[in-house]
Amino acid sequence: MEIMECPNFDKFAGFRKAINKLEKTGLLIDEINELRYSAIFTTNKDKISLNINEASPLKAKLDYLINLVGSLSKSFKEITGETNENSISIKLPNVEPVTDDYTRPMEYIP
Repeated sequence: MEIMECPNFDKFAGFRKAINKLEKTGLLIDEINELRYSAIFTTNKDKISLNINEASPLKAKLDYLINLVGSLSKSFKEITGETNENSISIKLPNVEPVTDDYTRPMEYIP
């Protein structure tokens, strides 16, 4: 039987700030709410050690959220392209090529 060490979680202050910013977007609210009642938000410490029964589900939730945010970020970049704070992006609809029907005089269109 393998003895598992109690996992340490740290750098909560930055992570809590990131979660609060993410929450303001209105995205992933269910996932964020699951973390609100975890040790990350129920302590004001920046580092904690949890027993394996608490740590495993928390790590799984954190990994899931981190993967979701990464996927969303990649998708947004593909959809909108690169942006910066001094630019405006406008997605235009696809335009069909002009055919002969539009270029002929009106009397010749059936």
